[in-house]
Amino acid sequence: MKLLMISALAALTAVVAASNMPRLHPLPMNSTSGAGMPSVQEMQRQAQQGGLPVQELADRSLVFPGGTQP
Repeated sequence: MKLLMISALAALTAVVAASNMPRLHPLPMNSTSGAGMPSVQEMQRQAQQGGLPVQELADRSLVFPGGTQP
């Protein structure tokens, strides 16, 4: 039982020490500066502003192929 308590205390100490270590590469403050990707809010705003345009098909043979011609 004593060995279990000592190993649990050592594991807890290791976790606390690892979580308090400073990062070598700090996270960027601006979300768009790191990867060049827009934020989630910007993508949602763009999706709400303009929907997909309605596409008219002039040639329906691609959608509904007819019978084979000899």
